[in-house]
Amino acid sequence: MRLTLHNLAHFLVDKGFLHPEHLVNGSYKVVQKQSRNSIFQVFLGDSSTGLFVKQLLSLDPTNAYLMQRDATAHCLIQQTELLPQMRAFVPNYYGYEPNNHVFVTEFFANAISVHELIVQRKSLDNAELQQMATILAFQHKDLSEQIDQVPALQFFSRQAPWILLFGDPENPQIKSSGQMFGVVAQFIRQQPELTRLLEDLRYQWQGSCLVHGDIKLINFIRVAENGAESLKLIDWEIADLGDPLWDVAGLLQSLIALWIFAQNPNPMLQNRPQVGMEFLTWESVLTACQTVWQHYLSVRAQHNPDSALNTPESRQKLIRFTAARLIQTACEANMHTAEIQPQSNRVLQLVTQMITTPDAWASQILGEQ
Repeated sequence: MRLTLHNLAHFLVDKGFLHPEHLVNGSYKVVQKQSRNSIFQVFLGDSSTGLFVKQLLSLDPTNAYLMQRDATAHCLIQQTELLPQMRAFVPNYYGYEPNNHVFVTEFFANAISVHELIVQRKSLDNAELQQMATILAFQHKDLSEQIDQVPALQFFSRQAPWILLFGDPENPQIKSSGQMFGVVAQFIRQQPELTRLLEDLRYQWQGSCLVHGDIKLINFIRVAENGAESLKLIDWEIADLGDPLWDVAGLLQSLIALWIFAQNPNPMLQNRPQVGMEFLTWESVLTACQTVWQHYLSVRAQHNPDSALNTPESRQKLIRFTAARLIQTACEANMHTAEIQPQSNRVLQLVTQMITTPDAWASQILGEQ
């Protein structure tokens, strides 16, 4: 059944996702959006929340698997006792209808991403940085002992991120992506230190915690609930059991990339920031990264006393993961391009420095140990 604006209400009522009274009293309103999936945002009167409905546009196995991962992550958080502290930071999960490949969660009508907040406000906010770090710390509980007992955990493939596969040029997935990421992929293959970095990180990958996999500022949204504001973490399509430092690296990468891509790409203008982004200095980004890391360590220590993360080995691994996330950013920013874009070139230059002297960069980005 293909959902449309005309049959959506009937489907939601029939499956128990929507109470008929919303149709009777006229509080039901829908906005449809198209991406690689069909998206419906359901507004319910004056309520600040509604329904977020996603249906596959095609039955491509990869897309179907991504939707199942999204649903499984929400189910684990909202309907099991594995990660109860995370419930406040993820949209409510209403269900996954496998026959029609439909996934339904809570929708926040007036939500805004942290990325948008930073750009609008023209500042980095310590409270937001600390709350994002808290969310990751609550999420990263070691689930190793529960994997054999919880079938939903066994659904995850526990695979290393695709960018780490670039360390193996013979990998079929990397060979097939050559055309998409050609210009950056060629750069990586010409830099032996980069391929060694990615290969080493692939062998160091650990599959012990639920990881979001795509942590970035745009996936944290601010919502208003019961008169208070809080952050939610959305878009769990590539969630998996993996290495918790990968998620932390994603947040650090997102902050660093925000600064890099705010710089004017025209070298003749001496890299002056774009209009409205003057507030974003390298010093402010470093301070933000240190705030995230220190708060993450503090919360993890409180709730996971056995986790020893502030070690030279963990710090170096986090910096190397951050470098790998930056390489991934360069790939994604140069899809199907004939030459490396100026900002991506800056990203790759920074990565080269980070992997050459990881301890020095750990002190700069994470602060002194």
